[in-house]
Amino acid sequence: MNTHSVKSWPEFFGPVISNVKTFELRRADRDYQVGDRLHLREWEPQTESYTGRECWRMIEYVLEQGPGLLPGYCVLGLK
Repeated sequence: MNTHSVKSWPEFFGPVISNVKTFELRRADRDYQVGDRLHLREWEPQTESYTGRECWRMIEYVLEQGPGLLPGYCVLGLK
């Protein structure tokens, strides 16, 4: 089990932290695996700084290929 620390813009971070959004669309630039932990850190692009808000989710599903999913991207199901 690995932990992946990633930036998350406010418009995507808010729904995740409130458990409305249970997935992440990400570049497949890491070896995401079921059972890994995702450490989301809210990033403010206008100030190019972290806000201090963060959350952890468990990856329960990884979709790497499918209709409409561009090469080099994946969808992570979160729990």
